[in-house]
Amino acid sequence: MEWSLEDIEKASQINSSFYIPTLKERKSQKKGDLVRLHFLVTNHSEDSPVLKECGLK
Repeated sequence: MEWSLEDIEKASQINSSFYIPTLKERKSQKKGDLVRLHFLVTNHSEDSPVLKECGLK
């Protein structure tokens, strides 16, 4: 299985209901702040997800 991070700026342009914080908010993240990452999984088995969302602090 291989993975990469999803381009969330591109995803939000394609799907207007997909919310992301403003660029200013994203650039002001500090150590200990909660962030959400979207992993795109490739070469996966049929029973595994293609996209996995994960919150990190």
